[in-house]
Amino acid sequence: MRRGMGRTVPGLNAVQAFEQRGIDAFPDCVGRLGPVFVAEGAHGYVTGTRFFRSVPATLLSVGGGGGGIPIGVQDAGAWEERSREPGMDAFAARVASLQSLRELTLLAARDPDALIASLREGGRYPAIWAGVLAQRRRRAA
Repeated sequence: MRRGMGRTVPGLNAVQAFEQRGIDAFPDCVGRLGPVFVAEGAHGYVTGTRFFRSVPATLLSVGGGGGGIPIGVQDAGAWEERSREPGMDAFAARVASLQSLRELTLLAARDPDALIASLREGGRYPAIWAGVLAQRRRRAA
């Protein structure tokens, strides 16, 4: 379990420390982990991009060759990306993914226990995040 936690626990510790001191926490470049930080008490988060320091003039990646893996789409309420449908451009995929993250973030703010249940069903890393978050919530209770 420790291997998949990466920076999750230190990040959650930082959110908790800031919030306890009355400082609004907004973790940066956390991607789909953002709702987990909101469930811990963060006021928001920044998803970041796949490329840092510079972003090409054309939209990140249109797939095939070049600067990285093709941009996938994260369906509403899902924790894993899937390949885009034929004809779906990268911009539409990013918008769909952001809408999914919005839904999960609202769930995190409204009902952290429901978010944990969703994470448990979401695959390898989300299940790890669920365990970490559930354990922290038990300790805080």
